[in-house]
Amino acid sequence: MPIGIVCSDAGAAEIISSYVLKYNLTCIFSLKEPALGIFQKKLGYKIKDIDRESFLLNSSWFLLGTSSNNYEYEIIVKAKNLGKKSVSYIDHWTGYNRRFLFGNILQYPDEIWVTDIHSYKNAMREIYNVKIRIERDRSLPERCINNTIDRRHVKVLYLGEPIAYSGVFLHGNKMHWGHDEIDAMNYFFKNIPESIQGINRVVIRPHPKDNKKKYNNILTEYAFHTTISEREDLIEDINMTDIVVGCATKAMVVALSMGKEVYSSLPPWSQYPKLPHDGIIYLK
Repeated sequence: MPIGIVCSDAGAAEIISSYVLKYNLTCIFSLKEPALGIFQKKLGYKIKDIDRESFLLNSSWFLLGTSSNNYEYEIIVKAKNLGKKSVSYIDHWTGYNRRFLFGNILQYPDEIWVTDIHSYKNAMREIYNVKIRIERDRSLPERCINNTIDRRHVKVLYLGEPIAYSGVFLHGNKMHWGHDEIDAMNYFFKNIPESIQGINRVVIRPHPKDNKKKYNNILTEYAFHTTISEREDLIEDINMTDIVVGCATKAMVVALSMGKEVYSSLPPWSQYPKLPHDGIIYLK
């Protein structure tokens, strides 16, 4: 029987689709956008829609992402009722317990996969009585590229992140972290490090949850040329720029793996969870 793949968010979709492709797995799918588009592009074929009952009955076990909605949660519950194994693949490094909290109920799968030793240690501190294992992120590029930078003409890729959304969703306050994503962006560009004073172009890559229009006002405030990325492929955007900047998005880890110089735009007073990876440069 095929594996049942359940996913809705972009981050998990990138990882799980790469895992499916790497091992040439036979699967059936229950996907929502933006995950559906990512899977179809990565796997190279149109994914057929299947009704929920058939999906549940015809899957041998379930591999799920984690999201802020009940989509994956419902499958975990139904899998337990059917006596089938469920595995959740976590694509980030913070807030593990809340990914399995629905109302006042913690509902874990049978097993949790994380991508590296940083996420493994964090998961072990937060989660009990569930098997946790490291399953490497197969979506990360395998090799570095030429990263020579002309410091007189620096091209920056700025990665959007819906910080205000997470503050509202988790704590009912868009400024819970002490700032929103626009504050962080402004802080970085008003405190540009000496090493990259020669910025002459900025490409803003919105997060999949972003409304691109929210960056319109900030585009006019700085002297360098600024555009909004229209590329679907994150790797292409990273390859086409010299330096990558973001708050704490997974795409910063992708850039690190490619040998890019990576900066965090989180201001010093930020309460937003930071990435644990060595190599990210923080402003003071």
